[in-house]
Amino acid sequence: MTALGLAVAIPAVLGYNALVRGNKGISQKLNRFAHDLHAYFVTGARVSASGQVNVVPMKKPDRGKNTNGSRTWPLEPKTTATT
Repeated sequence: MTALGLAVAIPAVLGYNALVRGNKGISQKLNRFAHDLHAYFVTGARVSASGQVNVVPMKKPDRGKNTNGSRTWPLEPKTTATT
């Protein structure tokens, strides 16, 4: 009876350990992706595995006029010249 219990328990423990190891690997990959995504959103630069960071400055929005001359958001109050 003891041999039967060990025959069932040992493969169960080995299978459990294999599943836990796989889960840790997936968790580490997801954590690494979340860190890279956060770094990209904060800095605008893509983080590479080699440690080199290519920092590209984010483009500032043109808050003046469009190319066709119309005003963009935020709308500036129109000034009228009174003499």
